[in-house]
Amino acid sequence: MLRRLILSFAEGNRDAVAQMAQLIADGRTQDAHRAAHTLKGVAASLELPRIAALAGRIEGRLQDGDGAGIDGLLAELAGPLDAAIAAADSLATAAVAPRPTAPAPTGDSALIAQLRGHLRDQVRRRSMAARASFDALAEALQLDRVAMDDHPVRRALLRLDYAAADALLDGAQPETGQPGI
Repeated sequence: MLRRLILSFAEGNRDAVAQMAQLIADGRTQDAHRAAHTLKGVAASLELPRIAALAGRIEGRLQDGDGAGIDGLLAELAGPLDAAIAAADSLATAAVAPRPTAPAPTGDSALIAQLRGHLRDQVRRRSMAARASFDALAEALQLDRVAMDDHPVRRALLRLDYAAADALLDGAQPETGQPGI
């Protein structure tokens, strides 16, 4: 469901900046306000704080009737929004089937345990930040780039399949060569 929301976010907001600019130019500030408010809410729910903050500033200016600086805010919003859409588009092409990986080498066991616990927490909260936590754990485990990219947990996270990632994390230990990390 989250994956669909992210893909929908990308499709629905590809030209959000241009649309808001056009609405403002046409004097339809109420519609532009509504568009900024919607973008702010969706961005916040997808953990895109920069986009949410900029959309919120645009929304506030439109609500106050203060059009000063909106063009600059719209221009500032374009970069992070384009980057988020590009990231969302990468989900559409992410591989669906996980590939097996070799056992992970061991590193600092206390750090690894801490990173593994943090990753589990983020997976269970269905946080998109889990991907970065996986990367940190994989680095601590000294996985090479190929093993990291092919790891079933990472692939599940790329698909936003948190249930599969959670099962993989709970399933097996790295020493056994099974998918767990």
